[in-house]
Amino acid sequence: MSQHKKNERGQALILITFGIIALVGVTALAVDGGNAYSDRRQAQNAADSAALAAALAEIRESDFEQAGLDVAEENGYDDAVDEISVDVLKCTDANSDCGPYDGDDEYIQVMISSTVDTYFGMIVGTEQITSNVDAIAHAVDGTNTQFFGGNGLVALAPSGNDVCHLNSNAEIRIVGDGAWCNSNGSRALALESNSDYYTDDGICVVGGYNINGNGEIHGDATTGCTAYEYPPDLSMIPDPPSPPTCSGNGYQNGNTLYPGNWNNILLGTNGTYTMTSGVYCIQNGFTVQSNVEVYGGDIILVIGNSNVIFSSNGDINFDSLEIYSQNGSLTLNSNQELYPDRFRFYATGTGNIMMNSNGSLESEDTFIYCAENPFHLNSNFDFKITAPTTGPYAGLAVYFPLTNDSYFTLDSNSTMEINGTFLAPAIRMTLNSNSGLNQINSQIIAYSYIINSNSNLVIDMDGAPQYGPSSDPYIELVK
Repeated sequence: MSQHKKNERGQALILITFGIIALVGVTALAVDGGNAYSDRRQAQNAADSAALAAALAEIRESDFEQAGLDVAEENGYDDAVDEISVDVLKCTDANSDCGPYDGDDEYIQVMISSTVDTYFGMIVGTEQITSNVDAIAHAVDGTNTQFFGGNGLVALAPSGNDVCHLNSNAEIRIVGDGAWCNSNGSRALALESNSDYYTDDGICVVGGYNINGNGEIHGDATTGCTAYEYPPDLSMIPDPPSPPTCSGNGYQNGNTLYPGNWNNILLGTNGTYTMTSGVYCIQNGFTVQSNVEVYGGDIILVIGNSNVIFSSNGDINFDSLEIYSQNGSLTLNSNQELYPDRFRFYATGTGNIMMNSNGSLESEDTFIYCAENPFHLNSNFDFKITAPTTGPYAGLAVYFPLTNDSYFTLDSNSTMEINGTFLAPAIRMTLNSNSGLNQINSQIIAYSYIINSNSNLVIDMDGAPQYGPSSDPYIELVK
């Protein structure tokens, strides 16, 4: 027994040695593994932040790649450092690896590769540990959604017959889209003899339709459609801006006018005048007599309840013309021509625009707002406008809000050409005989419409999107 005990001496030392080795191994794993885990977590946070920053830059139309690199560097991962690699890519890039988002340019991927030195791993030949992380962000621009399904012609009256009405020999032609008749009446849409209704995408009627004589619908006509709610929600459309104010008095030096406060302005016959850019606050009217030419830069007229009258046979040319009215109106008499490059008319009361025979109004950047009265076109007037392309009314050429429930009439032989949305949800629109309404890249929205004999309404929707509700842009981290 004594000999047996002598043979067991020294075993404890062996066990202690193995224990120390195991403890060192666990310590090494804890230190090196902890460092690697900490680096990976920090790299992932940096990738997440960089992906969101890149997505935000994309929404703002700036350099998304540089934005991602900058945020990664701010979080300790500089692509210029040898041990670190940062890639900021669209998911359409050949070098990206976005999984289910591959090929979609709304997604941006940030990939970070970094290495950390080991303290104990080098004992077993592992001098560095590499972490590879990535993050993917979704960048969505604000989208424009056209009103009422984007139909080219919309009548919003919720009930009644003859809401959409074509008389003999009248014609409606809608290219690139369809039409909508919102009334639940059994004769919501009515075509009288020899009238024709052409649509590329058909007409949808909530109620029913009736055809008398040789009238014909060319294209699909669907009844029983689900009605749009009336009145519509138009709260997304901003109110017109407040009129500017004037400091000091305006004055005239020879045939040149200067901005400021004016009692009234009268420009005599057969003259040529120049208006200096600025704001003209006019208390008792602005009259340009016949055969007068007026030139100017950026002109703003604040007229309140007074009127602006451009008499016959004149020529008015401004770089920009803005008119702020309450109950005052703009009248263009026969053979009067008005050609501002930019035109704004804001009437917050009963003010409107009266366009008399043989005159013309043309502008490539126009927005017209009339709160209570629509504008009027008399026979042989030529009216051609294009909606703004930027700003709060981009795509909206004419807006008569719900407070304006008057009648809008296009008289015989007059023509109106609009590029942009004509939004008049409470207006009853009438085209009289031989008149023409040619809408290019436009959408017409009214309460009801009557197209009388020999009149034609052509709407071409093969163009830029119209005004409509816009969703806000957003970014989100999807991985």
